Amino acid sequence: VLFRSDPAANGLIAQVERVLSFGAASRVELTGPDGRHLEAELSREQAAALALQSGQQVRLSASRLSLFDLNKAA
Repeated sequence: VLFRSDPAANGLIAQVERVLSFGAASRVELTGPDGRHLEAELSREQAAALALQSGQQVRLSASRLSLFDLNKAA
């Protein structure tokens, strides 16, 4: 996932809810423009370099995308 704060950049607009760092990885929890919950994983170093903050608006561009149907019975 590429995070961009430039309003003119291409990508899905999302708002950072929180950043969780564990081991060598960080997970960023976001809310998309339609209110959907989104998550992005990146290295701890990438997260530190981006200095993402709760409430920050970003644009997302996926390098790899996985979708899960929450309504599908297990």
